[in-house]
Amino acid sequence: IEVNYSENNTNHAINQTQCNECTGIITGSAFVNNITNYAFGGCTSLKNFVVGDTVQTISDNAFNGCVTLENIYLLPQTPPTLSSVGAFTNVPSSCKFIVPEGCLSAYQGATNWSNFSSQMIEGEI
Repeated sequence: IEVNYSENNTNHAINQTQCNECTGIITGSAFVNNITNYAFGGCTSLKNFVVGDTVQTISDNAFNGCVTLENIYLLPQTPPTLSSVGAFTNVPSSCKFIVPEGCLSAYQGATNWSNFSSQMIEGEI
C-alpha cells in the first residue's frame, strides 16, 4: 500500500494516521508543510518516505517506531526544521536520508539533522 498526499489533500499538516500496512508515503502536496508529533509513529511496514519540498517542519516523534524504514527522501533544498532528534526514535541506523544534489553540507550542518550526517547521501527519487 502506498499513500500519496497530493493536491486533493486540503490539510496543511499530516497528523496521526493508521498506516500499519503502508510501505511508502509521498508528501508531494503544496498543502503539506508540517509533519506533526507521531504522524507516522508505529508504522511498522513503512519502508520509504518522501518529504515534499513544501515541508517546513518535522516534529518530535514523527517517525517513532518506524522500524522497517529504509529510505527517507528529502526534497526541500533548505533543510526543514527538525524539532528534535527524537523525530526518528527507533528508526534503524541503516536508514538512509537522501538529500537533493548540492545540499548535503546544508543538511549535515543543520540543527538536529547533523546527528544523522553519517546516514546522509545525495541523490534523487
